[in-house]
Amino acid sequence: MFLPMAKVELVGPKSLLPQTLSLLHRLGTLHFEPVVASEATEEAAETGQAVAAEEVRPITVDEECKQLRAALEDKVSVINGILESLPPLENPPSDEELERRVKELSARTSEELLAEVDRAIAEQGERTRELSAQKDRARLDLLTLRRYETILEKIQPLAARLEIPPDHQTTAFLIERTHPAALDAIRHELVNLDRVRIRVEHEELDENATAGIVVYPADLSQKIHEVLADNVSLIRLPAEFAGLSPQEALTAIRQRTEELPHTVKEVDSELAALARQSYVALKALAAAVRDRIEELQCNSLCGETEFTFVIRGWVPRKDLRRTEETIRTELEGRVLIEERPVDEEKLEEVPVVMENPKWAKPFELILSLFQPPVYGTVDPTPFIAIFFPVFFGIIVGDAGYGLVWLIIALLLRRKFKNNPGVMSFLGIFSAGAIATILFGILYGEAFGDLPHRFHLVREIHLFGLELPFERSMENMMPLLFVTVGLGAFCILVGLLLGAVNAFRGRHTRHAMEKIGMALVLVSAVLFALRMVVNIPGALGGIMLPVGLVLLVVGGGLMGPMEVFSMLGNVASFARLMALGMSGVVLAVTANTLATKMGNLAAGLAIAGLLHAIALLIHAFSPGIHAIRLNVIEFFKWFYETGGKRYKPFARGR
Repeated sequence: MFLPMAKVELVGPKSLLPQTLSLLHRLGTLHFEPVVASEATEEAAETGQAVAAEEVRPITVDEECKQLRAALEDKVSVINGILESLPPLENPPSDEELERRVKELSARTSEELLAEVDRAIAEQGERTRELSAQKDRARLDLLTLRRYETILEKIQPLAARLEIPPDHQTTAFLIERTHPAALDAIRHELVNLDRVRIRVEHEELDENATAGIVVYPADLSQKIHEVLADNVSLIRLPAEFAGLSPQEALTAIRQRTEELPHTVKEVDSELAALARQSYVALKALAAAVRDRIEELQCNSLCGETEFTFVIRGWVPRKDLRRTEETIRTELEGRVLIEERPVDEEKLEEVPVVMENPKWAKPFELILSLFQPPVYGTVDPTPFIAIFFPVFFGIIVGDAGYGLVWLIIALLLRRKFKNNPGVMSFLGIFSAGAIATILFGILYGEAFGDLPHRFHLVREIHLFGLELPFERSMENMMPLLFVTVGLGAFCILVGLLLGAVNAFRGRHTRHAMEKIGMALVLVSAVLFALRMVVNIPGALGGIMLPVGLVLLVVGGGLMGPMEVFSMLGNVASFARLMALGMSGVVLAVTANTLATKMGNLAAGLAIAGLLHAIALLIHAFSPGIHAIRLNVIEFFKWFYETGGKRYKPFARGR
């Protein structure tokens, strides 16, 4: 059902506007309705005339307010950066403690709040940035040195074989193995510089590269580097290890890589101490600043006269008393709140908020995908909560599949219990699974025809019906009549709801059209029933002409043409039978193949694979068709789009 809404107006001195917005933000019950200028005010503004002092006009946000909001946005990004640099607390603060601190900060003026932010950034920001930068440098150094360590370890055997005279230097290089001829060319060019004093050794590093070392006198250093720089990738060690031999560099790098993790650990300890000291205060400060930014943004939705501010909006009637008492108490009666009458001709402007019983509430997720219905019309949630599982169960109708889905849904509910969206989806899925089990019992199906194969089915007679009702080619026509009959009932409910909406909106002709359509549908059903059961046709003979007359009166000469559209919607429900039969064929085929394999293990594997595919297909396809039948065929006759979704001015929304 839709919650009744109350239209309210708040009036108070301009000086209390920031405090009032902060209180409304904390209450989280008001849906803002922007204040618009009256025709007289707009006319005066266009002609350049003075606006009367008592005339309500939208607040014009001045440059100072824009600058203040921009400054707060910049500061909150800095605070968020500090918070991201701090590790999470082992014992996070309670929501009550955080809310208390936010409330204390919210009582300050915007200028005082900005000063508090500057102080926190000055005290905590610089040290946090220094420690974070130090930690990042240590991690980067560790990553870089480990890469050098790997390279040096691989070329160490090559360097150990070389005798390096005291006045000589070494340079290591890498060359891709995809260019084997390049190594011989480089060796030839280097040796030609000095055949006696220059030595070049190489060894395959891995499947992609070859490592080489050049030993040369110091006076040839520049020429050696010129040759190598143009042809290969030089192994350039960091500056602190430059000039060391490969063995010395490897030893020094290993020592440094052992020290760096301790450095990171020390920085983490200091950051943890900073977090314990200031995390809660910074978190509350960031929340208070975000709240103030949202409150400043709402200034443009408010109105003003020469001395007062005006706020208009909507509050759920169940929250109205609490909202009124809180405003009167905390603002000491200086801000008045009054309920205003609702214009019956502008119900589409009233925001819509749904409140349904627990069994129907998950299905609000489906309606959230579409534009809300107009306030004052019928809430379709309870109806889709009934029809969706029924349609789903009729299509699948397999107790085994339903049981598997129900177990999966129950397990996932424990994991995602704090995620409202996922919980709503699992609620819908669970309802479909339960309906699938019930219809599976009615059909005598569990993983296809296994109950029949193992002779677990016992026929019973209930109200003249033979159960279970096996879905087979022999029973296809009765099943078709049942599904189309269900479609007729569903459309009939939609027509009656449409008539209720029309009466509520005082659209008498529209209501007559819906009632006329309903009478024609009932008469068509009665005529169809006469083909299979002996019932008098007088009632249908009366309903048909009455319905047609109401159709013409309510919808004009084209009104009766809607009958064909309605009958087409009814016929669409035949898909319940068709989809269900196709599912049965897939499940029975899986079991038949398993029995004909001649090998128990192979048969079970084939059956398990096909049933798994069927489980996956049935988890989505029937749901899509069940939603389609509800939204396209059922909603068409009563669902009036054009409503506004309730969006309260609340923290953390």
